[in-house]
Amino acid sequence: MKKLLPTLLLSMALIVLGTWAVLSTRSAAKAEHTLNETYLAALGESAELMQSLSLNMEKALLSRDASQTAVLLSQIGRDAGDVRRALAFLPLEEETVSPAMTIADDIAEETALFLSELVTYGTLSSASRDALSGYLDQCTLLSGEMAVARQEVLSGQRSLSKAHHAAVPTESPRLLTQLPNAKGLPQTEVTAGQAMTIAREFVGEERVTGLSQAPDLLGPIAAWGVTVETNDVALNVYVTQIGGKVLFMAPETASFPELLTVDECRAAADAFLQSRGFAAMESEYHQVYGGLCVLTYVYVQDGTWVYPDRVTAQVRMDTGEIVGLEASSYWQNHTPRRIAMPMLTADEARESLAPEADEQDVRLCLFPESDRETLCWEFTVSHQGETFLIYLDARDGREVALQKLILLENGVMAV
Repeated sequence: MKKLLPTLLLSMALIVLGTWAVLSTRSAAKAEHTLNETYLAALGESAELMQSLSLNMEKALLSRDASQTAVLLSQIGRDAGDVRRALAFLPLEEETVSPAMTIADDIAEETALFLSELVTYGTLSSASRDALSGYLDQCTLLSGEMAVARQEVLSGQRSLSKAHHAAVPTESPRLLTQLPNAKGLPQTEVTAGQAMTIAREFVGEERVTGLSQAPDLLGPIAAWGVTVETNDVALNVYVTQIGGKVLFMAPETASFPELLTVDECRAAADAFLQSRGFAAMESEYHQVYGGLCVLTYVYVQDGTWVYPDRVTAQVRMDTGEIVGLEASSYWQNHTPRRIAMPMLTADEARESLAPEADEQDVRLCLFPESDRETLCWEFTVSHQGETFLIYLDARDGREVALQKLILLENGVMAV
């Protein structure tokens, strides 16, 4: 499963580099603690990779589109290899590690056979689906065991370092993906002084107690940095140097009492976005953490959900004030579209769904696919107690994507 920790600045994520400490042998206890921390990180990464592997197997079992299934099977093979490499940093004697490595090896080997069968026959046999389902059950069980093992290390009940001493891995930095030219920004330059005025008006004159310049944001979408002081929290606001639009805003601190409901926070965010020029937006998902209600919005044109045009808003759950916004995807993509009529009706597209998929809802959307936007019928379906989103091309019923809705303790997200 992709990392599920909620984050506001998805498109502005900072590169995080892990630095592993090398300790002197004079302090055996301290060295053992450091090695345990190393193993703990590897165990956590292995568990996340195992969850990703399980998720893609779930999708492959539900998909009935040959090309999409091939993509998923290829990803399953890569996931299995990633799990195997992550587990290699852990003590081989561990009862949780050895079977997980064996299963990862088996899945990587079997996936190649599944792909060959898919290419030859255009579908997976019942026996292959049963085998994949069996691997899914084993991975789900091992994910739970890994979580238990990690908890035991955290509580001091288990010391991985005593089982085996391995070399400490290093991780290469992950480079940020550069954004293409922003379609939604007016082609006019703004000065740093103008950016401060824009930031003040965006936050709201009645809330502002002070303004100051902050470090600017460089990169494909350059932005002026402004710190906006309010009564009890400072907001960092970034205004695009071309177009003069708020790219993102975030509070310097975030820990507020949870006094308002999600619906009340949504109403506050609806009104704010409408007043700031983000019209025709519909709330999609939400999460709650640190006294903030984080709502994801999608632009809707003529009843069609335009997924590339997204905005995320953070609402204080004590006052209902908006203290955070992430709009890079919106300004990167937003422009009026000429949306064609679907060549398939919803009923015609529905024929491409797996028989065991229990439909709950359907709507039209523009879904980002590689370097284009594809008009799709989005079907919300349930399968074995889980909820999925299946995107079928509105021209030919081809399966474009398949996502799983994850119900978190503090919200909902799609992966």
